[in-house]
Amino acid sequence: MSLFRLILIGIAIYLISKVFKNLLNPPPQNRHVEGNAQTPDPINLSGADIEDAEFEEIDGDEKNG
Repeated sequence: MSLFRLILIGIAIYLISKVFKNLLNPPPQNRHVEGNAQTPDPINLSGADIEDAEFEEIDGDEKNG
């Protein structure tokens, strides 16, 4: 009989915790955004003059030496 009561108490605590969790933290609402984008055209970099950056060591060999 004691094990049965323990199981019932465990189930009751579980259900009460679920109820409080749903009351305190409601599920997020789905947000629907309407309207046109401010920049409808995607960025086209095919004709742009893009170069790789060149990096220079500041500390030089001080860390290696």
